[in-house]
Amino acid sequence: SIESETENLSVFAIENKFKIFADHPSCPIVPTEFESDGIYRKFVGCGSHELIIESTEHNKMFATMNAKEVQTVLQMYLNRFIAVQSNPNNLMTTIFKNHGKQSGASQQHPHSQLVSMRVVPNFVRFLLDEATRYFDSNGRCVFCTIVEHETKARERVVYENEHFISITPYASSVPYELAILPKRHSSIFSDITSAELDSLSDSLQKTLAKLYTALSNPDFNLIFQNPPYHLSSTPFSHWHIQIIPAMVTPGGFEKCSRMSVNVVTPEYAAEHLRLV
Repeated sequence: SIESETENLSVFAIENKFKIFADHPSCPIVPTEFESDGIYRKFVGCGSHELIIESTEHNKMFATMNAKEVQTVLQMYLNRFIAVQSNPNNLMTTIFKNHGKQSGASQQHPHSQLVSMRVVPNFVRFLLDEATRYFDSNGRCVFCTIVEHETKARERVVYENEHFISITPYASSVPYELAILPKRHSSIFSDITSAELDSLSDSLQKTLAKLYTALSNPDFNLIFQNPPYHLSSTPFSHWHIQIIPAMVTPGGFEKCSRMSVNVVTPEYAAEHLRLV
């Protein structure tokens, strides 16, 4: 197992046997220009890919853990997120969890994955570009604006505590999509304080418990949205967690247009989850 396990040995970090990115012998010491292949560009898949084994119990999940157990997992996320930053080839790190077969999970035992890479995906660049554009036009972080608005409106709030708010996004892409956002402006997960980590444990456990009960343990993807490490202190970037239930299968229209069809309004989903 990888060093930096938490004191509670029920949570472990290990290398993934089937890596998306790895520390290949040919990886450069620092980022270098990509290779040419005719008119195309390519590069060695440098990075790292780890599994976070969340519990020694086969049927445990965030929804059925207590807040302290969830906090132990989150502390491991934080430890590893910081540790892999030391590799100069790791420009950014993503943490995600596939829960259930429809989400892409291949193993039932509760686990998450942490992937570091030397590239920044176009989708992440798009989110950052849009956030930058909003900041340049309004002088404020778009996510801070959303947090303030949703806190006042209350229509899409699912759960709230001192440091975090859980909502169904206004333009939810799928039924019962959820977002958990820090109330304080914070660019990157590694900026979290101990008090905020405690609040996040509570928020994540309560939110997923509501989803578990309301929809009878649906399959879902849980994603930590973070910027590249070099944008770890910006006024426009605001890290957050997305929870995307795997309740629909994209059809021809969704694939050709890249537009989502959602038949459940976020207001209805939020009310349903609040009442659980």
